[in-house]
Amino acid sequence: MSEIDLSFELDGQPQELHVDGTRSALSVLREDLDQSTLRPGCSPQGVCGSCAVLVNGKFRLSCTLPARSLAGKHIQTLASWPMAEQAASAFAAQGAVLGGYEIPGMLTQARALHEKGATDPAGADKGLLMHLQRGGSWPAIKAAIGSLEKQHPAPSPRHMERALGQAAIVEDLQRPGMRHAALVWVPAPRVKFLGLTLPELPAQVTVLSAEDLPLNLTPSQAELLLSKGSESRHAGEVVAIVLAPTRSQAQAIRKQIVVEVELLAPVTLLSKSRLAVASAMENYGQLPESPSAQIQTAFVAQGAACIEPPSWLAVPTDAGLTLYSNGECAGSEAALCHYICGLEPGQVQVEILGSRPSPGGRDELGLGPLVVAAARYLKRPVKLSLELGESAAIQGRRHPAELEIGLSLVEGELALQAQINADSGGEGQLGEAFVYPAASQLGGAYRVAHCEAEIRAYQTNNPPAGGMDGDGLLQTLVAQELAMDALAAAEGVAPLALREQLLHPDSGLAPLLAMLPQGPGWSHSVIALRSLGQAPAALSLEQQDGEVILHLDRARAAAWEEEMRAMIAASGFDDEAIEVRVHSGAPASPSSDVGSTLQALAQALQDLPPEGHTQAEFTPPDSLFTTQAAIAAVHMNAALQIDAVQVFANCGKDLLPLFTQARLQAAAQEGVGAILTEQALATQGVVDDRLRTAGLIKSRALPPIEVQVIASEQPAVDPSAATRIAVAAAVACALAAAEGSVRSSFPARDAEAAYGVGIKRPRAPKR
Repeated sequence: MSEIDLSFELDGQPQELHVDGTRSALSVLREDLDQSTLRPGCSPQGVCGSCAVLVNGKFRLSCTLPARSLAGKHIQTLASWPMAEQAASAFAAQGAVLGGYEIPGMLTQARALHEKGATDPAGADKGLLMHLQRGGSWPAIKAAIGSLEKQHPAPSPRHMERALGQAAIVEDLQRPGMRHAALVWVPAPRVKFLGLTLPELPAQVTVLSAEDLPLNLTPSQAELLLSKGSESRHAGEVVAIVLAPTRSQAQAIRKQIVVEVELLAPVTLLSKSRLAVASAMENYGQLPESPSAQIQTAFVAQGAACIEPPSWLAVPTDAGLTLYSNGECAGSEAALCHYICGLEPGQVQVEILGSRPSPGGRDELGLGPLVVAAARYLKRPVKLSLELGESAAIQGRRHPAELEIGLSLVEGELALQAQINADSGGEGQLGEAFVYPAASQLGGAYRVAHCEAEIRAYQTNNPPAGGMDGDGLLQTLVAQELAMDALAAAEGVAPLALREQLLHPDSGLAPLLAMLPQGPGWSHSVIALRSLGQAPAALSLEQQDGEVILHLDRARAAAWEEEMRAMIAASGFDDEAIEVRVHSGAPASPSSDVGSTLQALAQALQDLPPEGHTQAEFTPPDSLFTTQAAIAAVHMNAALQIDAVQVFANCGKDLLPLFTQARLQAAAQEGVGAILTEQALATQGVVDDRLRTAGLIKSRALPPIEVQVIASEQPAVDPSAATRIAVAAAVACALAAAEGSVRSSFPARDAEAAYGVGIKRPRAPKR
């Protein structure tokens, strides 16, 4: 330890501290001075912007500043900005508060830009190079920065809290006597775990292993806490948990622990792996001996981690425990805790807190039961907040997949032949997240009269894959759209005309096709998602003293909180008297389809008595297609750069157009990234935890994207998934048309279009 004395000024108040000088400024400001609006995000990488402060008036990322650099400095946060509430109003007015977690850092950047008079588009683009975000719209954020001086309607208190970093998130929660956790795991994809060598442990520090925490683990859950003598399936399987009074101390002790292993040869190729638990086959109709058009392509591991780190806090209570989590499904997390920890149903209550939405994957970490077990062992609260690099090792990304798709016309009807193999990594059971969505969406928006398809998922020792952003759908439907262009070429017809010819009559997309731009350089895609998974999220309504409380089981449904509030308010309730809770008290539900959830909510409102409680039940209509559909057009110029993206999305009854527009803009951004840039890099089975290598597109590099929302009187749906896939497919088709062939793998990081959106061009060799 290198103890130092620090004197500095924080928001006009003098501070005197005695701290470990090796700590970061972020650690000191958050842990010692309770500056919770500084978000750790990517800490200590310094690329997401969520931990921003002003140091002597200059914008700085506190996670990369050593604590000693604060000495003698004037530090400013949002708390000392007189315009903070006005800026938050600007962000709310532009629909720029969807992401939530990253917004306080962006407001700090807005302050820096405003104080130097650089809030114009060029200044905003330059400033936002310091930031990353998921789930938000870059155009909305830039518009907000450019309108700081304007007067905006007063936002709701919840929007103000979200923008200013005052909303409750798990990593900020504190409890008396709480211990902070840090995980110890195996460093290689396949090893035999032999044991641990521990340093001398300070007082109040505990290290727990499988011998201390006997858990009821199935073979598929063994990675939760690997026992001595067991064989790992991927890098990052947990072997111990360190518990200490501070997070910094827990992480310091973790680094001193030696994990003793015997290295084993990992299985990395599908050809040498075993079939995982999931496979699906479909066969019907009459098929030609060979397809008229066939494409082969692959997707490598895709997707970037959530900027908000996965976090859990387990608090013992008289009745059992309360687990606070930023996962997605309270009911399934509670059930997992009960089973693994050997508890009776109802002993663990789960409360979901945090920014929404996430791109998926948080629940797949499955670490909630480990935190619960540690809290039961110590009989005190335990909190685990992973660093981004830590979550990267074990958080599921989009599945790598090899796809072979053949299409033909048989008497004017579409015949589809498909062979799809996916790599689930070390978590083979997660293959279900790929196989079943892919199988359910074969054919997409088109009439498939003849089909022969086989979809399999395999277990390897590669990093785990999971259900990120509708896994299985993007890979399959992008490949199908590429094959559709190939079929159009084989038949000698225009690609858009062929799509119109084969469009399913119930898709609702025919009127939208006429809106698409056509001509040289334009490529198109047409996406419609079937009605599979239309069950609503579990919900119940409660009315107390003029207030209405909406209880939900899934955070994915809560991502539509504003629309739900609008629906409840339309029934005569004051917006500020509406509370939305995500917890395990609601009935369990297997899915969270937005359209059916809103329909269930409407029914529950009709049944709501003057006082009391009601539970919603909803039976989805029997129809082949949902109204979740989108079409996209991408223009690629002669320099092989994307210079225009247009999206038309059907959202049904649009309750809040501002938020819908921002949400779909974000989905379109992610679609461009999925094909061109976003990739979870790995070396020898270990994920590269540097977020700067993940390929998230910055504001400055984003191509122009125009989103048109098509509203109707049909029940509201969230067309984000269809929009993301439609844009990804259209970009892939544009690349194939411009380059003259379908790429063998995506994302296309070596394409000219990728260089245009932020991927660095390789340096030319020196002569």
